[in-house]
Amino acid sequence: MEEFAITTNRGFMIYEFATGTLLYEAMFPGGGALCISLLSDSNVIACCGDDSREGFSANTVVIWDRKDNKVIGLFQVENKILDLKFKLDYIIVAHGTKISFHDSFDFTEKLMCTNPIQDQLAFAIVPSSTIYYTALPAKNSKSIQIIDYHDPNYVLGIIPINVTKVNCVAFDRKGELVAIVTDEGKNIQLWDVYELKLVATYKRGMRSCNVTGIDFDSLSSFFIMTTLRGTLHAFAIPTPKERETIDPKSPMRSKFSFEIPKGINFHCRFDLAGYMITGISENGAFRKFRLDIEKNQIVSESELQLSL
Repeated sequence: MEEFAITTNRGFMIYEFATGTLLYEAMFPGGGALCISLLSDSNVIACCGDDSREGFSANTVVIWDRKDNKVIGLFQVENKILDLKFKLDYIIVAHGTKISFHDSFDFTEKLMCTNPIQDQLAFAIVPSSTIYYTALPAKNSKSIQIIDYHDPNYVLGIIPINVTKVNCVAFDRKGELVAIVTDEGKNIQLWDVYELKLVATYKRGMRSCNVTGIDFDSLSSFFIMTTLRGTLHAFAIPTPKERETIDPKSPMRSKFSFEIPKGINFHCRFDLAGYMITGISENGAFRKFRLDIEKNQIVSESELQLSL
């Protein structure tokens, strides 16, 4: 069963991915949470405080056991936390101008990297329990480094992006492709991780935007992107055969799109089959969409208002 979590001013809530059914609610002793990351097949989650007067500070990582309904670990980083990823052996935290790697058991800092981008989505981890790639910006902001977070000092590859600003980095589910959003959300580059080769370039639009998320389907045929400008974009990924003939520097547009309310932080992802998209907004709207390949459109299937 797939799960997703959202933070609240009281703690956090965990829902079943397919139906939006509430599975668990955490009530902190005081205050709420900002960032959150679930550990697969575990009752333990990691999140950070919201800087409320009676709660945890925004530079504090909170380890919570939902089986026992209590805090089982705390540690602090230097700056306000932008994002965190919880893996079995590491907790990776982006805070201020830094990305730090901490042991999941005793929270000791194993490595500190520079984060010149200072963006919530500026680093990514392959969503797999067997692949340990991490993508994060280099010190000069002109390239993305691919590393294995078990040995972060060893750089597996460097992707030259030659832009002034990276807004979002995301892997596909197999760790074979990485999408890099640049130029305030206007452009996306898609790279082959193993060959360090540009696969395709996409043009989202002419106006800048705040990117809220990217997700790939399980077959790496499409990826979706959401922004605060209110459009859900689905981009088609060229097949290996198509890559032999296309110009990867020639911008492509999204194959499908769907208008959602502007200004709302909406996060969505594909289901395991790859054609259903489930998303939730910060105001608790739970929506399901379907990719209609034959009609080249995104179809709204259902909408549910979750109780927050």
